[in-house]
Amino acid sequence: INEMNKDVEKYIRTVEDLETDPYPVDVRVACFVQGFHHPCQILSETSRTEADVPGSSPLNEPRRSVYGVRLEKLERDSQWEVQYRWPFPTTSHETALSSKYIRFFPGLYSSDQHLPGTFRQQIGVPDHIWPKQWNNLK
Repeated sequence: INEMNKDVEKYIRTVEDLETDPYPVDVRVACFVQGFHHPCQILSETSRTEADVPGSSPLNEPRRSVYGVRLEKLERDSQWEVQYRWPFPTTSHETALSSKYIRFFPGLYSSDQHLPGTFRQQIGVPDHIWPKQWNNLK
């Protein structure tokens, strides 16, 4: 996944491309829009580059391709994703986006911490170390 993110445009596949050449099972695609990475699908490559979009690419950066994407609202799987914000009125939103804002992420339970044989050990910390206010989960 790290290699894929080094050259995103080389690995981007449209919905049509995925029918014959899918991503590996453990790869997810996300698009960075309005401060958050949202799950997304690449619909098509447009004929534009960042140079065609005012203010999108400084002169010293390479001109990246622009893609038509469909953003999907992230369904919260846990109470820990409380900071996520969906800024659109529907559960999906189509927009044009530079490849600079498209990233690949590990699929669920496929990052290195989930590999068999990964070192895990309970950290034993005595209860008296913590303030009494923190010990209210009994």
